[in-house]
Amino acid sequence: MMWILYILLAAMIAAFYTLTAQNIKFSANVFMVYRGFVVSLFLAPFLFYKPVIFSYPFYLISVLQGFIIAYVDFVAFKLNQKYGSEVVSAITPFSVVLTFFVWCFLDTGLLSEYFRNPKQFCLILIAICGVVLSLTKYQKVQYTREAFVFMLPVVVLSSVLAVLNKKVMLYSTDNLFCCACQNVFIFCFVVGIIHLWLYKRNNKNIKKLLTAENLQKSSMFVLLLCVMILKQIAMHDALNPAYVSCLFYTMILWVMFFSRFIVCLKFKKADMQGSRKWKIVFVASIALLVSVIQK
Repeated sequence: MMWILYILLAAMIAAFYTLTAQNIKFSANVFMVYRGFVVSLFLAPFLFYKPVIFSYPFYLISVLQGFIIAYVDFVAFKLNQKYGSEVVSAITPFSVVLTFFVWCFLDTGLLSEYFRNPKQFCLILIAICGVVLSLTKYQKVQYTREAFVFMLPVVVLSSVLAVLNKKVMLYSTDNLFCCACQNVFIFCFVVGIIHLWLYKRNNKNIKKLLTAENLQKSSMFVLLLCVMILKQIAMHDALNPAYVSCLFYTMILWVMFFSRFIVCLKFKKADMQGSRKWKIVFVASIALLVSVIQK
């Protein structure tokens, strides 16, 4: 169950990355371009660590991941502008439930295991629903039916992406780290190319991307790189990608911890003044999920 430690570590680093990003001003377009190319650049030396994977589906899935991530980022940015980030954050977790059932459909062996252990299946489902409901309720965000309909493509594609993350890591042979590096390199490079094209399409000067200020800020993406690698490695060993998605949301607990108690880092205090009841439900659901899937 080392994958649980990997994803919890990824969530902690992601929280640190999120709070760090608050103090670094990047325009949305520049951020997307740098997130793609800088991560790929950092990963390039590791591509020669082990022989490449000789399986064309691995590369097709990796490229597809890049297109989905670029599209989801673009749509989510537009939805943030229209409905607010709180609404987007409240609706996106529904993708976890969809991911759970989609993977059950794809992995009939796991589905048979659930049927042989109905009690375990029910407890897992309760835990996942508890995580999702607590994430959508704790900030008491009200959203309209229109907002939910507009968010559906993001929810569905986020679920598809989680399934692809699991699927692509199954092509690993003897080195998970190598497989994760190659996968992240490819989809980040694709994301970078797409957002660079969008940046250029908006009649913006590409030379302005390479300012000294932007290049200095790019070091923050090392944290994001670590998150991606750890998350992909965790995907390989987790029986269902929905487990990884659920545990990754523990990031919000680390955000609260870092912003409130590690004052020497001068983080902005996170606005986590949501319902205490739903916070308790979230922690209890995570604990239930971890305890059940380890049996």
